[in-house]
Amino acid sequence: VYLTDFYVSLGAPLAFLTFFTAAARSLDVLTDPVMGWLSDRTRSRFGRRRPYQLSGCLIYGALFCALFTPPAAILATADAGHLAPGDPAVKHVVAWFAGTYFFFYLADSWCNVPYEALGPELTDDYTERSRVFFVAKLFNQAGMLAAAALPAIAAFALRARGSDKVAVSCESLAFGAIKDARAGAFELLPPAHALGTG
Repeated sequence: VYLTDFYVSLGAPLAFLTFFTAAARSLDVLTDPVMGWLSDRTRSRFGRRRPYQLSGCLIYGALFCALFTPPAAILATADAGHLAPGDPAVKHVVAWFAGTYFFFYLADSWCNVPYEALGPELTDDYTERSRVFFVAKLFNQAGMLAAAALPAIAAFALRARGSDKVAVSCESLAFGAIKDARAGAFELLPPAHALGTG
């Protein structure tokens, strides 16, 4: 919701941001099947899905923060949106976005493909399976709403107090909301016993 506006404010051209966003997301065509194949063949005492969920959640959150915290050298040259189109600093801003966003979506596949595959393996009962998916999606939607709303609320409150730390505080709240949603869904999924898989 806020990522494009953030990088436009740093002087990144919208066309470049749109291109790299589409390019990163289109990689799902390749990464999702590979991740599904890898997860299907994983064997561990925690099951074949949960190790990827846990490790992916941490990487996903770290890259999310990295997207909103370019290195100080890039921020210093960006000069809050006053970059000319040919300014070399534009390349630095765009390069940071492109690289971080690419790995962010790799982490998304790493974490979410096994997560989506776990649901059908928890039970053979239609009613129980429907309940599992309902509660998991409930936490997912609650997390997304919180991640969208909390930064706006925090920004309004902090600006009213004259704070200059709005971006950092909003990023922290959004990261917390995403982690809470994933942790909630993770805890709702008990060990699979019907199929002997995880």
